[in-house]
Amino acid sequence: MIEHGDRVKNQSRKQHSLYNLLKHSLAEIDVDKKSYILDGMIRVDNNTSKDIVVYVDFTLTQEAFVNILNNAIQAILNKGNTSNDTTENVLSITAETTDDRRYATVYFEDTGIGMSEEQKNHALRGFFDTKGHKGVGVLISRVLLTAQDGDLDYRSKEWVGTKAIVTLPLAHEGDKPKIVATFPQSPKGE
Repeated sequence: MIEHGDRVKNQSRKQHSLYNLLKHSLAEIDVDKKSYILDGMIRVDNNTSKDIVVYVDFTLTQEAFVNILNNAIQAILNKGNTSNDTTENVLSITAETTDDRRYATVYFEDTGIGMSEEQKNHALRGFFDTKGHKGVGVLISRVLLTAQDGDLDYRSKEWVGTKAIVTLPLAHEGDKPKIVATFPQSPKGE
């Protein structure tokens, strides 16, 4: 957690293509989960416009996205295929800009096992157990995104799937790289 705190404290925001950020994030998902995509067992649709540019720290945002993607794929795997289930295993990624052109909203929608309202609330607070261990991934992702003036929320229905909703600030002409760092004050006279 301390490592994340230092990285948030020393973040460097710049303009980044949302499409490329997602493409790089997909390349970084867990190897065991990536194999399900490569084998065609899970279809990932990245329907994000190449024209959306966000103003974020690439590394912090990528870490949040990778966690969201890994969780979505795991939820699909946890649901499994039953003979009665005709739902295709799909992770769909879409994005849009808000009407006021201040934010981009990214939707990660899976056809996985879903969560109850109670499970969703626990996940957002951290230490939520879905894979045999107490996880803080959703909480960390939310902190990483909130520190950049973004947000993370979830909509979910058990046995239907989950939609992770990420809000990020859009880049605007004239945005300069923003380095957020704090340095110790030096004693007077030095």
